[in-house]
Amino acid sequence: GWTGHQQQWRPGQPMPDPLRLYRAASGEEMTVLLREFDADWVLLGPQERQAASLHPQWTDWMDNQADRVVDLDDLILFRIRK
Repeated sequence: GWTGHQQQWRPGQPMPDPLRLYRAASGEEMTVLLREFDADWVLLGPQERQAASLHPQWTDWMDNQADRVVDLDDLILFRIRK
């Protein structure tokens, strides 16, 4: 996955925890994490929902930061606005 890929390109640095983004407790925290990860895309699917207890406003916060490229019942793909 993504963390293994990052470890190959950034040896010696701590592996990032992308689930931190899904556990954001505020829109401000989400903004900081998106910058930290330098994310272009964020996927919200069944696995992410299961792994992290999303804040009830999580998708609203993401909508303020990104465009929904795919928006299905159980899967949303966001493209982060830069």
